[in-house]
Amino acid sequence: MVTRFAFSTPCSGEPTVMGSDPNGDQAMLPRTIFALDIVRHSRGAVVSVTGDLDLETCGHLTEALDALAPDGGQTVTLDLAAVTFMGTEALHLLLGLRDRARAEGWSLHLSGVPYVGRRVLELTGTHRLFVFRPVPAPGVPGGTADRPYGGGARLPHADGGGGGSVVVRVSGEPDVERAPALGRALQARISRPDCPPEIVLDLAELGFCDSSGLNALLRALASAEERGRRLTLRNPSPQFLRLLRLTGTGHLFPLHAAGTEGG
Repeated sequence: MVTRFAFSTPCSGEPTVMGSDPNGDQAMLPRTIFALDIVRHSRGAVVSVTGDLDLETCGHLTEALDALAPDGGQTVTLDLAAVTFMGTEALHLLLGLRDRARAEGWSLHLSGVPYVGRRVLELTGTHRLFVFRPVPAPGVPGGTADRPYGGGARLPHADGGGGGSVVVRVSGEPDVERAPALGRALQARISRPDCPPEIVLDLAELGFCDSSGLNALLRALASAEERGRRLTLRNPSPQFLRLLRLTGTGHLFPLHAAGTEGG
C-alpha cells in the first residue's frame, strides 16, 4: 500500500514565460509539486521523493520520516530518481538522517540520486558515508528497476519527422565532460545539406542538464538560426525548465507543439 503526501508550492511572482509554440501561444512555468510516496514492507520502507528538495521542502521529508518511525534493524531507502533539484539544504538533511539512523539503529540507503546531488556528495567527499542501491521497482519491496547510480550521455538519435522537420532525441546527462560531444553531434546534424528547415529536439530522455549542456544547446540554436533553420524543444523536463528560468534563456527556445510532425 502506498501512502502519498503531496504539497503544491506556487512559483514566486507571476508565471514565467518559458517560450512559445509554433502557434505563438505562450508556455507558462507550472506550480511546483512536491510529493512523497511511502511503501512499507516487512524490512522497512521505500520513500520516493518527487520535486525540488530544497530549504522549503526538506521539512516535509523530515516530518514524513518522523511519522514513519522506522524500528531498529529496518532499512529506509530514499528513492530520489524523481527529484528535480537538490540544494545544499538537501545535503545537510541527508547527513542528519544518516546520523539519526545510526543513533536509532536503522539503516538509510539512497537510490536514483540525480546528477547534481551526486556531484555535491562527491565534491564534499560525503558520498563515502552513504550506501547506494538501485532504484526500487514500483510495488516490489527489494526489487529494482533498471536505473543504476550514475549514467552517461548518449549522442542524439535522429528520426525523419516529415513535413520539413527532423526529430533529434537527446538522452543522458550532458555535463561538463559530455556536453562537447553533444554539441559536436548537434552541429553535424544542423550543418548537413539535407537538414530540413525545422530541427525538433526531443528531451524526454534527457537526464540532468547543467550549464554545460545548456551552452551546447544555445550554440546549436545559434548555428541553426545562422542557416535559416528553426530549432524547437519538445518534452522538456521540470529540471530543464527550471534551468531556463534561472538563466533567463527560456524565451530563446520555441516549444514544439505535440503532434505537428508527420511520420
